[in-house]
Amino acid sequence: MVISIEAIKKPAGANKAQELKAMEEALKKATEEAHKQRLELTGEKDSTEASSLTQATTSSKSGL
Repeated sequence: MVISIEAIKKPAGANKAQELKAMEEALKKATEEAHKQRLELTGEKDSTEASSLTQATTSSKSGL
């Protein structure tokens, strides 16, 4: 299994909120890639788990 992690360079003059947003985006991409690779390995269909993943992402964005 190969998982790549992108390094995010802190933008010059970025405030803490901007840094956190960039971290959230990187984590979202990594989670989606890991999910995709797991489905490929197990041969599972992307059905109810995809909606669970979407709900978790939505909940984290809304702060719930």
